[in-house]
Amino acid sequence: MSSSNILDEIWQSYQTTLDCFKVTDRSITKKEYHLLNRTDFISASTETAGKLINLSRSNADDYIILSLWTVFERRLFEYLKNETYIPHITKRSLAINHINA
Repeated sequence: MSSSNILDEIWQSYQTTLDCFKVTDRSITKKEYHLLNRTDFISASTETAGKLINLSRSNADDYIILSLWTVFERRLFEYLKNETYIPHITKRSLAINHINA
């Protein structure tokens, strides 16, 4: 992921995940089980599959918030670090400034 548009990439990934949940739910509802080959849903009951989809959707909602917050926090720290740069201060320079004050 390039850092210039990481928020867009995170959001697009989230939207794709939601679409996958919709397709899976629709496949189960319409009993189009051939679309579920080689997935854990093929052997799950409709009720169990629905619960798994809802739980996964809830987790995805939580993870998108966490991901976006993490990027925001990292950029905030980088900004503050760059804006509040203080040259290296030694104990000696502090003592000299204290004496001269």
